[in-house]
Amino acid sequence: MKIQLEDGTIENVYSMDKPVAAKIKINNIKDLIEYKDLIPVAAFLDINKRMWDWLEVEGNLVGDPYIYKQLEYAERIINMQRDVIIN
Repeated sequence: MKIQLEDGTIENVYSMDKPVAAKIKINNIKDLIEYKDLIPVAAFLDINKRMWDWLEVEGNLVGDPYIYKQLEYAERIINMQRDVIIN
């Protein structure tokens, strides 16, 4: 899987020698879906349920702080797991 670094370059998530240390950034639903295989199933299902529950009552996919909190949570899970692997 490839990721885009902050400087715009594209890197593989894992190199031949060791994992790439760049942090994965999840900015939108498309990113969440792209990186879902890096999130434990239980966590992904929880995030998905929270987002759908929120959208049913009053939320919005674009610009909604609660949705962004869920995306940040997914991002933290991925990057914490990668930090454990790298270190």
